[in-house]
This record gives sequence, C-alpha cells and structure tokens, in this order.
Amino acid sequence: MESLYELFWLIGVNDFILKFAAVVAKIFVVLTPASVLPCKRRGKYFLFVERSSQLHRELAPIQVNYYFLKIVLMTHCFIVNESAFFKKKP
Repeated sequence: MESLYELFWLIGVNDFILKFAAVVAKIFVVLTPASVLPCKRRGKYFLFVERSSQLHRELAPIQVNYYFLKIVLMTHCFIVNESAFFKKKP
C-alpha cells in the first residue's frame, strides 16, 4: 500500500465485506424459528449483531491506517531527510 487511493480502496472494501457479513448474520437471526429463538429475545440478538458489527466496522480500519501512517509516511520522510543529510558541503 503506497498511495492514499489504495488506503481508501482497502478500507472501503473491508467495510463493505463487514457490512455484508452483518446483514447475513441478521438474516440468520430473522430466519430462526420461534421455537428455537423466541420473538422477545430475537430483538435482543438482532441488536447485539447490529452493535457488534458497528463496533467491528469502527475498529477494523485502525490497523490499516496505522500501517499507512507509520510505514509509508515515515519512509517518505526518511527519504527527504536522507537527501538533506547527504548534501555536499560547500
């Protein structure tokens, strides 16, 4: 990952996959029969899936952003500083 475009692409695709997984999990909650999961508890499970998916979607890009800021930007700063370090002295 060397550009801001790649960072946004990776975060967008990751968010889409997590959102799709949450929708599939909610579908399974809705499709469970009432004998297995009573209707009163179904709402609690649905809310749990929704809240946990939102939390995971918020936490997932942290590692990618950290990698981009630490590795890529520090590399570019080092190259700039290195070129200033090796200038010929007059």
